[in-house]
Amino acid sequence: MKIPEEVREIFENKKPHQLATTSKEGIPNTSFIGATYLRDGETIVIVDNYMNKTCCNILSNPNVAILIRNDRLAYQLKGKCRYCTEGPEYEEARRWMSAKSKKYPAKGVLIVRVEEIYYSTGDERGGQKI
Repeated sequence: MKIPEEVREIFENKKPHQLATTSKEGIPNTSFIGATYLRDGETIVIVDNYMNKTCCNILSNPNVAILIRNDRLAYQLKGKCRYCTEGPEYEEARRWMSAKSKKYPAKGVLIVRVEEIYYSTGDERGGQKI
């Protein structure tokens, strides 16, 4: 799904975001993510520097949700995630992270293909699909 401009602007300028995953047993996990960028109009890249439960969850259940917000305006982006520790996508993310700071290990990269976007606001739009 193409990410609309107003969603893209929040994603790029209002970090950190929250990433939700679920284990194969259905146990939820959320974590803050800040080492992120948009690879194209539909794909989010998240650098794994210190993720433990998150990576275990993704390896057994690729469905994720990302909450982004700017004050009271919030969106939930849902999609499938792949985890990579080698290949061109990983190398690209590792170079990007290294340019930000050499102190982060960039152990892997999460590639999220956005499939759905919902309003996550506290008004009548809350839960509505974009």
